[in-house]
Amino acid sequence: MKTEPLLPVAAWFHRLQGGLLIAALGMFAAACTTVPDAPPRAGKAGEGTSNKRAASANLDRSTATPEALLGYYQALSPMSANELTRERRLLTQLGSAPDTQLRLAMVLSHPRQPNFDLVHANNILEKLQKSNDADVYYLRPIIRLLADSYAERLRQETLLRRQNAQMEKQYQKLLETQRQASETKKQATELQTQLEGLANIERSLPRARVIRPNGKL
Repeated sequence: MKTEPLLPVAAWFHRLQGGLLIAALGMFAAACTTVPDAPPRAGKAGEGTSNKRAASANLDRSTATPEALLGYYQALSPMSANELTRERRLLTQLGSAPDTQLRLAMVLSHPRQPNFDLVHANNILEKLQKSNDADVYYLRPIIRLLADSYAERLRQETLLRRQNAQMEKQYQKLLETQRQASETKKQATELQTQLEGLANIERSLPRARVIRPNGKL
């Protein structure tokens, strides 16, 4: 029997960090915005918001701005696991442009991503931070915020894994102690049974006559 991982704690931590990160990105985008966003276009009946925004990976180069990436990060929140899988596949096919790689890192780090890979996402951000590409320059603040967030999440997940490993080790030790106690009890019961058997045999034996020195019994 294995201990259950501390998923509620991890999920709460990810949700809290996501909210703080969105707030931080929102402050950055507000400081950088020079042109107001265009009003949203009306979609067809029955077309979900997350489905419309899932196609936002097919953007031209004019949308590689901090504001667009902030909107993309927020648009990932309502996406289902299937939508995130489709988004990841689409981003993988679009190439290695900095904004595309940044979007891919966002998708990879999403908790509902079936192929959740925070390490890969963090590696992408590290490469972007080291890049001398001119297109990366205006994205550096967002890249840095995400990198700090992912690094902290990795640290927390490592800590949780260690705690789970320690709990599992303690649990296995407890099981071994219980097993030894059960074995000791079994041996004690068997010994008691043997002693009772010997006592019964002794009681069933005829008593020997004792001859006294004067020859009387």
